[in-house]
Amino acid sequence: MGEPRYSTAATAAAEFLLTRLRDDRGQLLHCWRAGQARHNAFLDDHASLCNALVTLYETQSDRRWLDEAAHLADAMVARFADAKAGGFFYTASDHEPLIARKKDLWDTPVPSSTGLACTALLRLARHMGRDDYRRAVEETLRASLPWMERASLGVGQLLIALDAWLEFRTTSPGS
Repeated sequence: MGEPRYSTAATAAAEFLLTRLRDDRGQLLHCWRAGQARHNAFLDDHASLCNALVTLYETQSDRRWLDEAAHLADAMVARFADAKAGGFFYTASDHEPLIARKKDLWDTPVPSSTGLACTALLRLARHMGRDDYRRAVEETLRASLPWMERASLGVGQLLIALDAWLEFRTTSPGS
């Protein structure tokens, strides 16, 4: 939009999140209150921030944002991916024990975290040439296909990711 104050605000927000909302191991945290970050971040936290960092890279051409996004994406794949059935769980593998780990495929007033994760990984795959990100998206889309076929109105963000994946396949050599 050519408005410098938006870029300045986005940079300040990213700096805050990357420096203040991490624990001593560098893991992203979910919330900030009274000067303290706490609670494990969820898939949507990782995926949304990853997308935002890629957008910062695209608008500012500062490689730092792409590297930060890749670091976050690596953690997202390692901690949230379902290696057996494909897709992503909403909670990380090191989250407090739950009766069941659910997957967030459905758009609500906000896009699904799984769709956001796929979108972020594809954007990174395109910028960085990371085939592992593309494969993670492909596995997730394959696992989510029944829902996209039967209930397409509820999985708009996954359909956006599918469209991006199809375009990626046709424009990327060796895909």
